[in-house]
Amino acid sequence: MASPSRRRSKWTKRYHVFAYLRHAILLVWAAIVLFPTFWMISTSFKATGEWVTWPPHWLPHQPTLYNYKQIFAVSALGADLSREATDQVYSIWKAVGDGSIR
Repeated sequence: MASPSRRRSKWTKRYHVFAYLRHAILLVWAAIVLFPTFWMISTSFKATGEWVTWPPHWLPHQPTLYNYKQIFAVSALGADLSREATDQVYSIWKAVGDGSIR
């Protein structure tokens, strides 16, 4: 018959194996869940042409704050008039002021 210390040793080894496996699964799950957030933040710092490159660039080559400037710009008409004609006008301030997003 096996001694109690030997039984505890087997149980302890099994417990550690399951603990490592559980942590590995949780780390993989966390990476899967957090990847879209990483991608969204990374893309927000990319220039317009870099968004659609293939293969994708995981990090922006030349980070820019232009996208944030474009969204947070304020002028008398609610849009920055110095934008290029091809730029779409995005302004979050109307939605913030109305209290609703349309």
